Amino acid sequence: MAGAPYLGGGQIRRMLPMEHAVMALEAAFRAGPPAPDPGGARTVLPGGHLILSTATHGPWTAARLTTTPQPATPSDPPTPHPATATPHPGTAPLHSGTATPHPATAAAHPGADSGETALRSSAAGVLAASHTGADGGADVLFVLLDARDLRPRLLLDAGALAVLRAAAAGALATRHLARADARRVVVFGTGEHARAHVEAVLAVRQPDEVRIVAPDAQRAHRLAAELTAQHAARILPGRPEDAAEADIVCVCTPGPLPATALPAAALPGPGSHVTTLGQGLPCPPGRHPYVVGEHAGVPGCDTDLHRVLTGQGSPPPGATTLFAPSGLLATDLALAAELAAKLLS
Repeated sequence: MAGAPYLGGGQIRRMLPMEHAVMALEAAFRAGPPAPDPGGARTVLPGGHLILSTATHGPWTAARLTTTPQPATPSDPPTPHPATATPHPGTAPLHSGTATPHPATAAAHPGADSGETALRSSAAGVLAASHTGADGGADVLFVLLDARDLRPRLLLDAGALAVLRAAAAGALATRHLARADARRVVVFGTGEHARAHVEAVLAVRQPDEVRIVAPDAQRAHRLAAELTAQHAARILPGRPEDAAEADIVCVCTPGPLPATALPAAALPGPGSHVTTLGQGLPCPPGRHPYVVGEHAGVPGCDTDLHRVLTGQGSPPPGATTLFAPSGLLATDLALAAELAAKLLS
């Protein structure tokens, strides 16, 4: 890979601002639905596991290399890694009756009420974006290769790329699914995904206010102050109950919000739009959103983003809409190709 330049998180964000990332994904999704990720090839080595996933589109081939530096033995079962498995084993459909937590996120929310239906989505975007994963330390590298000769042309921080992709895809869905008069935004979380989703929403909407909700009130205050200083917007710390009055909700946590943290009376109302990166929001039985997946193969989805953008899929009037990103390699490839065009031209 000698000679292929490497872009870290800061360089990726500077070279591909959020507005440009949203535009790149809009063009990609309008051109056609992304293909689901193929199964990753796993190799068991003395120092751990190595998983390789690939995708090709046009002149580019993408390779996502995940290394798990855990002691491993050849007898370990070749189960898919969270960053490459699509769909995830154990992930119930979005319209399932009783939510069975995904193994990667169940431990984070042991108090979740299993008696309520959950608005679910794949956690791949969150898991693949983290250099330190739930498995004890996964490192992810994204390699962009020339499809003609497989010569590496660009190396990218896969975590930073995944954060940008998740936020830009969420913003694209918000642009086409949220009401035009949406004014109130609530974001759950204070990590890099939450920060990026605030920026993404502000790229496609001009809300009156954005509320940051987190169990740690100090972190919510700190992030709200930082974002207020960066953007010409009213950004404040909030409470879970603020979701009841929100027009747009972003759940930027890796697992479901427990029912004890968000009572039914505080759930987003009819006509609201939700983007969820984890397993979503608790939802009373019988109340189901109109679910839009990143691709048509996501279990339980009513339609996919390509069909929404091309006018082939529309929610019923007044329905709550939910966008469920999957962290597809093909979507990462669309942004990587945009970066390559800027850097290598």
